Amino acid sequence: MRSFVTMMILLLFSSGCGTDSMSTPPEGRKPRFDVDPSKVTIPSDATARDLLERQVIEQITARVKPKEQAAVLEAIRDDRRGRAWAVYGDKELSRLFSVLYAIRDARADEEGMRSRRALASSQEANVLVAVVESFPEPSVFAQVTRSTGPHARNVVLIRRSALSPARLATALEAVSESRRMDGDFPREERIVLLRDSGPVAPTVHAARAATIISKLRSGALREVPGHGTLVATEVTLPPEPRR
Repeated sequence: MRSFVTMMILLLFSSGCGTDSMSTPPEGRKPRFDVDPSKVTIPSDATARDLLERQVIEQITARVKPKEQAAVLEAIRDDRRGRAWAVYGDKELSRLFSVLYAIRDARADEEGMRSRRALASSQEANVLVAVVESFPEPSVFAQVTRSTGPHARNVVLIRRSALSPARLATALEAVSESRRMDGDFPREERIVLLRDSGPVAPTVHAARAATIISKLRSGALREVPGHGTLVATEVTLPPEPRR
């Protein structure tokens, strides 16, 4: 693995060396990078990524003047301050910093995804299931809405003509999938439209869906936020297993 990462370093940074130093930018001046960090390919393997980060830091410190190395290492440790450094006249150093930030952003994205998935298994979730006569798009048979804020809730609207255990189970599975990805408290509102597209595969919610339909057929009316008074019932979904 070390040889692979070393080869990657050589390919990324094979341009000529510069000798100019780096310094903190004047007030209000943004850093300049010659490589867009979002366009840098970073290993998906955590071990390879950590090794690449160490080698990049070694190359950064090797390229600055000895009197600046301590300040550069401190800036690298303090990520917010490190990103305020600007590189003047040394394109290679600029590329190295770009890769360093791309590595850290990739790690932060991965850690954030793990945290959201962990939240998904923390508790049960209430879901309000309501029946509507139609949707603006005729092909839509159900809509799943997961709202945010202090009064966040999960709402499933299903078209009356499509009311069946299989269709409703598919809608409940959409709620579960969103919980696995975004946790029980999504950062922003999620709306999923489910369309008629042939046979529906069975899900773990099939038996639960049949029970819900029995309750809906009793005709009990409830206020559904944003949709008025509809035939509706509230159900509880179990905690989701962690991925």
